[in-house]
Amino acid sequence: MDEIVAYKTADKMERRASSTDKKALDRLLAPRSIAIVGASEDVQKLSGRVLYHLQKHGFKGALWPVNPKRDKIAGLTCYPDIASLPEAPDLAIVALAPDASVAALKALAKRGASACAVLSSGFAETGPSGAALERELVKISQQYNIVLLGPNGLGFVNAFNGTVATFSQYAEREIKPSSVAFVSQSGAFGTAIASLARARGLGLGWFINTGNEAALDVWDLLDAAIDDDQIKVLAAYVENLGDGRKMVRVARRAAEMGKPLVITKVGNSSRGAAAAAAHTGALATPARLFSGVATRSAIISAADERDMLNAIEALVRAGEPAGKRLGIVTMSGGAGVLMADLVEQLNACLADLSSATVKRLQEFVPRFGSLSNPVDITAQFLAQPEILEQAILALQDDPEVDCVIVWLQMMDGHGVRLAASLARCRDASKKPLLISWIAASPPTLAALQAERIATFDNGSDAVRAAVTIADRLDAIESFLDAPAPALHTPEPRMPRILSVEEGAVRLKDSGVPLAIAELATDADQAEALVRSGGFYAFKIASADIGHKTDIGGVILDVEGGAAGRMAFDKLIEVAKVHCPNASIDGVTVQKMVPEGLELVFGARYDAAFGLVVMLGYGGVFVELLGSAEFALAPISVGQARRMIDALPAQSLLDGARGTPPVDRTALANLFARFSEFVAENSGSIAEIDLNPIIVRGDTVLAVDWLVSWAEPKP
Repeated sequence: MDEIVAYKTADKMERRASSTDKKALDRLLAPRSIAIVGASEDVQKLSGRVLYHLQKHGFKGALWPVNPKRDKIAGLTCYPDIASLPEAPDLAIVALAPDASVAALKALAKRGASACAVLSSGFAETGPSGAALERELVKISQQYNIVLLGPNGLGFVNAFNGTVATFSQYAEREIKPSSVAFVSQSGAFGTAIASLARARGLGLGWFINTGNEAALDVWDLLDAAIDDDQIKVLAAYVENLGDGRKMVRVARRAAEMGKPLVITKVGNSSRGAAAAAAHTGALATPARLFSGVATRSAIISAADERDMLNAIEALVRAGEPAGKRLGIVTMSGGAGVLMADLVEQLNACLADLSSATVKRLQEFVPRFGSLSNPVDITAQFLAQPEILEQAILALQDDPEVDCVIVWLQMMDGHGVRLAASLARCRDASKKPLLISWIAASPPTLAALQAERIATFDNGSDAVRAAVTIADRLDAIESFLDAPAPALHTPEPRMPRILSVEEGAVRLKDSGVPLAIAELATDADQAEALVRSGGFYAFKIASADIGHKTDIGGVILDVEGGAAGRMAFDKLIEVAKVHCPNASIDGVTVQKMVPEGLELVFGARYDAAFGLVVMLGYGGVFVELLGSAEFALAPISVGQARRMIDALPAQSLLDGARGTPPVDRTALANLFARFSEFVAENSGSIAEIDLNPIIVRGDTVLAVDWLVSWAEPKP
C-alpha cells in the first residue's frame, strides 16, 4: 500500500502535463465523435451501458463501436480494431482489462485521438502492478498529448450536448441540463449526490467522475467548467486534495468570473493529531487547513452532501445576497425564535426593519401576530392569502434587508396557489427569497420546483444556506486583493530548530517586534542579569527542545539575584531529566512585559498547500478555545482582518482582564507583513511559532519564538 500512496503523490504536476491542452479538453467534454472500445450490446457490461446511454440520451455525433467479434452493435457499424475507424475520434471510451486498456490507448494515440476516458479498474487502486500499468497510461497520454480521464472511473455527462458517456445509474433516468457543474472523486457517492440534485429538480449540466486522476484531476475539470458560459455554479466532492495551491488558483479564476465554487471535502479527520501544545504543527490538522484556506479563497465549504445541495439550491434559484441582514416571515412564533437563535450563532444578523416597513406591516398583520423581525403573520393568511405576499414584499422593499426567508408548514391544499404567489414575490425583487416548508406534500414540492423557488425542508437549512453564500461574497474582495499563490513551493530540506539568538536574526524582517532575550550559560550570569530589579522570565535554551512548556522549561516572575540562580539550576535539572540527550545552551532570560492578550502567529510547510500561516490565541486560551485560523501565504490586509474577526470569543479582542482593546487594523497589517515574510523565505521555513505574542492596544511584542529553518537549495 505504501507504493500506491507514493505513486499517487509523486510528481503530480509533471504527470498532468497533458491536462493543459484546452482544445483536447473541449473534445473530451464536447466530442463530435466517440469510439467505444470493447463495445457490447449487453447493457450489463460497462461498455454496453455507455453505448446504450449515449443512444438513449440522443448524442448527435458519430458513434463508432470497436469489437472484433461483431459487425454491428445496437444498429451501428462495428469496427474490428482502432486502426479501422473512419477517422480519429475526438473521444474514446475504453472499458477493457488493464493490459488491454494500455494497448488500446497506444493504438488510439497512433490513430490521432484527442481524448480518452478509461473506465476500467485494476490500476493504482489495486497495488504495485496496477500502479505500473497506470504509469504506462500516463506516459502514453503525455507522449501523444491525449487528454486522459480516469482510469477506474464511471465516465461523465455533459447534458448540454447529450454526451452521456457513463455507465452510472444516474443515466438511467431523464437528464435535464442546468447551470451546475459537479465533479466528484467518488463514483458511487457522486452518483448519489447527482441523483439527489435531480430529485430536487436542480439537474446538472456536467457530472464528471475523475476516477484515479492519473492525469486530469478535479481542479482541471472545474477549471474547464469556468470557461463554459452555460455553467454558473461549480461543485465538487473531494477525498484527496492533491495540489492545494492548484485549488486556490481555480478558486481565484472562479471568483474573477463570478462563479461560486462549492466543495465538500472529506477525509479531514486526523487520528492522533490532538495535541495540548499550542504550536502550528499541532493545530494544523487537515480539517483546519482546508477550512481556513477555503474560507480565505471564497470557497463555500459544505460539510456534507446536504449542505452542498442546499448551497446549490440557494445559488441557482435565489441568487446571492448583498449581505447577512436577514428578514424572516413566519406563520409560527416558535419557528421564528429558533431561526433567530441560529442567525446569531452564525454571526449574521436579523435586519432592523425601518419604521416605514413596520408601519406598512401594521396595515395587514393580525394584532396577535408580530411586527418585529421575525415577522409572525400567523395562520391568518390562509383565510387572507394576500397577507403572505404583502409581508414578503414589504421586507424585500426594506433597504435594511439583504435576504428574505419564509417559514411555512404542511397546508396540503394550498401548495399550488402559494407557489404561484411566492414566484411573484421572487420576480418582484432582486433580493434572494428562500422558502422553508415543513412537511410539504409532493404536489406542493412539485409546484415549488416548477416555479424554480429555492425550497428547504426546515428553517435551519434555509438560514445556513443564506449566511454561507453571503460569507462567500464577503470574502471575495479581500481574496482577489491578495497575491496569487506560487505555482510551486519548494519543500525545506533537512531543517533544524534554531537557537533563540539565531531565530531572532532570521525573524528580524518579519515585522513582528521581538522581546530582548539574553543567554545565561551559568548560574552566575543568570544572577547578574536579574540584579537590576523587576521580574524576569527564564526559559531553557536548547535547539533540541522545541516546545519548552511541554517539559516545564519555563519559569515566570523571577525576582532578585538569588531567585535567578535557583531558577537557572532548576531549569537545567528539568532539561536533563526530561531530555537527557538534548544539547543545552543555557537559559534565556527576558524581562517580563506588561500583561496583555496572548496571541500566536505561526507558519509551516504543508505538502498540499505549501506555506501556510496561522493566527490564533496563545497561552491558556488556545487550550481552552482550541481554534486557529489558517491561510495560504501571503495574504492581504483584508484577509488578515477577516481572520482576526473569525476568532472565537471576540470579547477577548475587545478588552480582556482589564487590558485595552486590540487595534485590529494594526494587528491585521502586522500579520499580513508576517505572511509576506513567510512567502519571501519559501524553501527555508519548515515551521515558525511566535507564541505568545503579547498585544496591548496597538502595541505588539513576541516574547517567545521557535524557528525551524533550512538553507534553500541552490
